[in-house]
Amino acid sequence: MKRCQAAIVAALLMMGCLQPVVARGENLPYSLSITPFAGGYVFEGNQQLKNSEVYGLAVGYNVTQNWALELTGTYSPDLTSTAVPPQQKVNLYEVRGDILYHFIPQNRFVPYVAAGGGIIFFDSRQGQVDHDTLVDYGAGIKIFLTDYLALRGDVRHILDFNVRDVNRRREVYNNIAYTAGLTFQLGGVKQAVAPSAPVEEKGAAPRAAEWTYTEPSKLDAAKQMPSAETEQAAPVSGTAPAGADGAPVTFTAGTTGYIPAGQITVTGISIDQDAIDIIATGRITRYRTFTLSQPARLVIDISDGINGLGAVRVPVHKFGILAVRFGNHPNFLRIVLDSAQGKLLPYRITETDNGLKINMTGP
Repeated sequence: MKRCQAAIVAALLMMGCLQPVVARGENLPYSLSITPFAGGYVFEGNQQLKNSEVYGLAVGYNVTQNWALELTGTYSPDLTSTAVPPQQKVNLYEVRGDILYHFIPQNRFVPYVAAGGGIIFFDSRQGQVDHDTLVDYGAGIKIFLTDYLALRGDVRHILDFNVRDVNRRREVYNNIAYTAGLTFQLGGVKQAVAPSAPVEEKGAAPRAAEWTYTEPSKLDAAKQMPSAETEQAAPVSGTAPAGADGAPVTFTAGTTGYIPAGQITVTGISIDQDAIDIIATGRITRYRTFTLSQPARLVIDISDGINGLGAVRVPVHKFGILAVRFGNHPNFLRIVLDSAQGKLLPYRITETDNGLKINMTGP
């Protein structure tokens, strides 16, 4: 049994070490995690139980990128007594709730600490059930292979309080559980990452001057808007306001031009009956959104994005949106949807194969 457990742990750790260093992944806020795992359970000697394997499933929710709540159930079959003469075999079940704190959650390697409590059930084959109270604490690490899959190793110190056991004196047993498993991360909000600036290739066309990035909270409303001089747009195809005849209106760049390696270029805007499509040269997966007021605006920051439209302002005149503006910043492209009224209509942003779709409700 011990050899089998060691082989499982070694195989999982080897998988993590063999993954390319460039593999991306991080602990995402507002995500659901499901972790099947296996390992070993070490009992304190005076509990008169032989060490055993343990299997389980943990379901968690990341309240923030650092803090998470987790519910765990475990099962250890056919526990054998060390008493002489040997007593009947029992099965062990645990149900516990824990609070986890993740360190450096934006990294591929995410260590964490955990603490919580729950109940232990000892179920004999004769139908007798004994239950104890437990308190646990420990630490572990998640090694992300992708944004939604991670290897996980965990060690817990489990304090078993048998205060309700009428057949034994009241004691506290110090047990250890060590496990390894796979974490499946579902949903969550991806945080925009400021990647390193691209290296210009020889013979490449020079890039336009870029703005200096400043956090929106540190600017007043006027400074967050490009100046009137900046908004003088170069010609683009499709200059009529959207929605005049109910047909989609598309603004596209005449030529895409040079695209630096590893970057996403926005090449068009399409205004349909119920959505505004941001058209790009690839799938946009790393971005963040927020809103601003006075005047009302929806802001989308696209990591590694550049403006390939040849224009910094595109008229919309639909969904309460006056225009869409573009601003190149170091390491990201900012897209601003200016509201023509006091507030933005309800919206939902989804990823497409070649950009983003902004669904909006209302006139």
